[in-house]
Amino acid sequence: MHDTDGALTLAERLPPDLMLLKLENESIMAVARTQPRDPAKIVAQLQQLIDAYPAAADDAIYTKPVGTVIEVTCFCGARYEVSQVDRETTCPHCEAPAIGKGKQTPTRRVKKFAEGLSIRAAESIRSIYGYTRLATTAEMLPDGRVKLTGVLVDYAAGNVTSDERIVSPHYRSRSGVMRTIPEDRFLNVIVKAEKAKLKRDVILDSVPGIVKALFRDACEKKLRELVAPEVVEQKILPAFAEFGLTAEQLEKVIGRPRALGWREEDRLTLRKILTALKNGETTVQELLDDIDESRREPGSGVTAVEKRLEDVLGEIKDAAVKAVTPQADEGNAHG
Repeated sequence: MHDTDGALTLAERLPPDLMLLKLENESIMAVARTQPRDPAKIVAQLQQLIDAYPAAADDAIYTKPVGTVIEVTCFCGARYEVSQVDRETTCPHCEAPAIGKGKQTPTRRVKKFAEGLSIRAAESIRSIYGYTRLATTAEMLPDGRVKLTGVLVDYAAGNVTSDERIVSPHYRSRSGVMRTIPEDRFLNVIVKAEKAKLKRDVILDSVPGIVKALFRDACEKKLRELVAPEVVEQKILPAFAEFGLTAEQLEKVIGRPRALGWREEDRLTLRKILTALKNGETTVQELLDDIDESRREPGSGVTAVEKRLEDVLGEIKDAAVKAVTPQADEGNAHG
């Protein structure tokens, strides 16, 4: 006779919860094999989703600032961007120097932006993609930071996509001082926002590039129908006001006065920036950095530095004069 205990299969040795998970995974994989994915059908379904629910495209693309550059307007009419302007800077069209012969070409600092599919877009793709399992975990580290891990199992494609990142409660303020985010805000706001972005990245990493590109093009086309001038005035600007951003500040972010009329591209950028703010992709401070002087912290900037230096030099001078000048009461004592 055979030992029945020794004949137990590996599945029978598993704990009940893991055995159920194994059976569930095998069932999903079996169904997924009978319905192979067709990228063309997936894109068609995403298009139907956008047509039926325009809001799916409304928040599908975000735009966030990635720094600033200097835009130079040459006297020949051409515009070009540089990181700094000096005597070596020349126009790429007419090769005229930006600085020379007692004149300087007009310049202004403008924002550079990066775009991508949003968290909502990733969730829309995954809902139509089907046969996936997504899990994220958060681990508190001894130094107060949090390690986030995301894993997506694609049963139809038979692959696993994972990613991880570290979220810190410490940050450097505009004045250069290290600060710590309060624990409740860090865990309930910052970590949750980073976890949502991690889910988005894991989902999009597992999706073929052609599906993402076609979905983005469809969303872009639908967005152009949703950013008419009256929509910007009635919905988008009030939404920015909830974040404390005024129309005047948005003019500086966009780089074009509202009085001249915002072009379609400007209105699209505004809508995508609003999506970035809602999803935690950017902050008001990042949007206004380097372009809004009214938001400078007290005591910052060249003028403030010069003033502090002048005060220090004045104190040194006063102390030196006081050290070499006899005091009146000391003169009376020696008299």
